[in-house]
Amino acid sequence: MDATDERDQVLLHASGRATLPEAVLWFSEDHPVLDGASPQCVIEALLDLPGDTPHLEDALRAVVREAAASSLDPSSVLFNVDAIDPPRSVRACLDSLAEHSSSNDLTGLTPSSVAAALREEPETMKVIALIAGLTPNELRRRIGESAPKGSSWTQRQIESALRVVTLIIDGTVESLVPGAEPARPVELVFDEESRSTGWARINAMWSGGVPYEVLLTQRLVGSAWQNHRNSTSSALGTVLTAGLCNRLDQLGTPYLRSRTKGGEHDLTKVSPIGKVVAVMTRPGPGADPWSVIVSVANDTGTANKTAAQLCDLVAGAGHVAVLLAGPGWAERLPETTQLARQVGGHIYTERDLAALAQAISVTSTSYPQGVDQR
Repeated sequence: MDATDERDQVLLHASGRATLPEAVLWFSEDHPVLDGASPQCVIEALLDLPGDTPHLEDALRAVVREAAASSLDPSSVLFNVDAIDPPRSVRACLDSLAEHSSSNDLTGLTPSSVAAALREEPETMKVIALIAGLTPNELRRRIGESAPKGSSWTQRQIESALRVVTLIIDGTVESLVPGAEPARPVELVFDEESRSTGWARINAMWSGGVPYEVLLTQRLVGSAWQNHRNSTSSALGTVLTAGLCNRLDQLGTPYLRSRTKGGEHDLTKVSPIGKVVAVMTRPGPGADPWSVIVSVANDTGTANKTAAQLCDLVAGAGHVAVLLAGPGWAERLPETTQLARQVGGHIYTERDLAALAQAISVTSTSYPQGVDQR
């Protein structure tokens, strides 16, 4: 059986249709790939058809959507939660600040009293930044060149930090952009009932609490867990890479795992796709290695940008497969379809780790009826 016959058999088998035109039309109407067939094989077979085949583009996009449909939503999981300062730690910093101030509350803070609290509670300056609605790095940027480079703060640097924070909570900070309000904590922006301002208002919230509706408004404007997710954005890709490596181990396939994805190897100069490679196989003499990219897109914007970058990287790069996760890929079909073209149909999700491991473990160029073994 020649390659054309094998291609046609893949499409007929995966659609259950009697003729090739019927098979292409079947997929173009968003019918799923039948059980026992591989979406990756179908994409590869569709890519091998003449470009003027009726309904080809619609069929290709439909199967790409199926292949890229990840069941993982990165916004539904959290990594490294133990690294987050719990509320009791934040409270300890606030209590220490109040204890060392001349007024025994938060209205009498001075650089000296903050320095004393900092010696007692190492996260004190982080909490000072949070009071103004800033991250520690944002506070350092506001201070400018005199900001500390490490974790140690001088009294003069603390004085600069207090000045920045006080301007924000007093509402006297000015916006440099016409028509824009200066960024301030949401609990101060919408504080319409309290008569106190500045540090007096902060002290009142420390002693009396903040209404629940303020917490919910903070979630509305700030996206719950956003900063933490940003700091752990690579964790999901590392977990997916580990799952693939486990399956390669089961198959006895030698590979190298990148340091960026929990491995021990610097693959930037080894793989033709450079720093984005997660796993690279080590085949026997005369066989070409596979490079695997692991990419997470929680939204269409990320999928759009990442797909464009990856398409440029994988062009002419040899055997490349892409492991996708997140809802953005299936929702951004034009770019995801183009990426599928560039890698010859080898796009997978966390649902297909076994198929991906099998695909990069063998070098057969035939069209199998089940798992893609190219």
